[in-house]
Amino acid sequence: MKATKPYFHLSSDEELSGRFRWLSVCTTLALVVMIFLSVAEFGQEKKAPPPVTARTDSAHDSLTDNLYERDYLAGIIAGLRTRSNRVGYIAAAGTTGIYQRINAYALGVQRVNGSAQVLLVWTRSYRDSNIETRAVHALKGERADVFSYSLNDDTIPEAAERLNFPFIATYDVKGSYKQCLAKVEGSHKLLPMALTTRELAYEETARWELKRGYIIFAGDMYDRSGLKRCTEGEAMNRAGRDRMDWLIRGVSVLES
Repeated sequence: MKATKPYFHLSSDEELSGRFRWLSVCTTLALVVMIFLSVAEFGQEKKAPPPVTARTDSAHDSLTDNLYERDYLAGIIAGLRTRSNRVGYIAAAGTTGIYQRINAYALGVQRVNGSAQVLLVWTRSYRDSNIETRAVHALKGERADVFSYSLNDDTIPEAAERLNFPFIATYDVKGSYKQCLAKVEGSHKLLPMALTTRELAYEETARWELKRGYIIFAGDMYDRSGLKRCTEGEAMNRAGRDRMDWLIRGVSVLES
């Protein structure tokens, strides 16, 4: 299956600034059109909106909002934010979906920062606050300076807050955390908490690509053992993703 090239390439800050200004102009024009249409339709009978349909193209036959798409976006933010070139990820268990999420995160990091390394800590548990807290400390101790995670509770962000350890959430965290850089709540929704203009521009561009069918698992991909998992010009289909039980090159596993 052939992989399509992204419309936008995440390259120089100058190009991104131009795209960001272009997006701002388009957004302003869209708002003007919406206001005009709202005035024109005032007093008329409202029609029900059309049903939402899932994206099911042959190369990416899945719903638009995959969890691993959130991690890919989180990886882009982490890759831009890190100064130590060591970013972290905390995961519970090695299921297919979790491998997809870790690898998508790593690909996001690598797309914007080829020098960065992803440090992974397995907790092997979904509800053990002691293990999750140790995982955060393990990443901090290995000089990671930003991280994300796949567990949906507040133990990890609470531990990060105590350590002044920036993180990106891919779930709706309940508390208010100063160390939370952003909440990525789907490929259509981002809540920037403390992102720079540069980080926001990169993230907006990548999210725009995802909405238009950009395939994350495509091109040359090698696992940690050096085995080639995907070839340049090709994309991994759903069957290939559903058999994912490996970690991409550039991910190192730590003991918590």
